[in-house]
Amino acid sequence: MAIEYRSVTTIIGFFLDKRWFKPEHTIRGSNVHLMCELDIEDPLDSGLYIPEGLSGYYDSYLKWKKNILQDKVVISKEPALKSEELGLIGHPDLILADKDNLNNLTLIDYKTSKAKQKWWRLQLAAYKMMVDASDEVPGDVIEYGSLRIRDGKKTLYNSYNGSYRKDLETFMEALRISEFFKLWNWK
Repeated sequence: MAIEYRSVTTIIGFFLDKRWFKPEHTIRGSNVHLMCELDIEDPLDSGLYIPEGLSGYYDSYLKWKKNILQDKVVISKEPALKSEELGLIGHPDLILADKDNLNNLTLIDYKTSKAKQKWWRLQLAAYKMMVDASDEVPGDVIEYGSLRIRDGKKTLYNSYNGSYRKDLETFMEALRISEFFKLWNWK
């Protein structure tokens, strides 16, 4: 029997107030994610056209990348992490490793929201659980968090290391509730 995978963000999304999720914010976030993903894969040259309204985000990201990649290397970008046991799939934006110890991993998810969101902790805890259980990603996640890429401002990194157990328990409760009510089948 084929496994029915639900995304980590879909599970969390059932419990969010979506009034603040405006289409223009979603488009901006998707475009910034794409620029960052393309840049990590193959650094963009300075002559690249950056869509109107996004150059400040891209500059913010580039400054962060210049600093972070002094000590780290990219292991994976947008990997498809799966948990067959839980029927989950997730796509963290970036997995980095320390240059001096490739087994020490840092898990990062890009955000473009103006305000920090509590649910990000749950998303990253679920991703950490899947990376730690994966045979495809060697090493251990020793650091994980969200990177808020801001328009023309310094990026803000929010580490969630101190709340992993509680955040994962909360995510697992959300998963159990969504399974009980089969929320992903609701129209």
